Amino acid sequence: MTNVILTWFDEPTTAFRFGLDRSIPLRDVGAIQKDILPLFRSTPGLNFVFAGAKFEIEDRSAILAVVDALERAGHTVENKGDIPPEIEAPAPKF
Repeated sequence: MTNVILTWFDEPTTAFRFGLDRSIPLRDVGAIQKDILPLFRSTPGLNFVFAGAKFEIEDRSAILAVVDALERAGHTVENKGDIPPEIEAPAPKF
């Protein structure tokens, strides 16, 4: 299981950068990134901005979609920075 670090920014639009746990050997980083990037590309409402090397959220529903997709793919998600309220809010109890 890989620890994926999402660093959130609350700029004019909500955005994040992703990184991997430093304990991952460099030889494995490329393969893990090849696994993660398609998850981001297939998330509606999410755009990569080359100028800032970050993903911008156009639709706030994409915030939880990103985290859920990473967790379903077997990654542990660590959120840092200006964490969106969608992530900080406790899950509803039924």
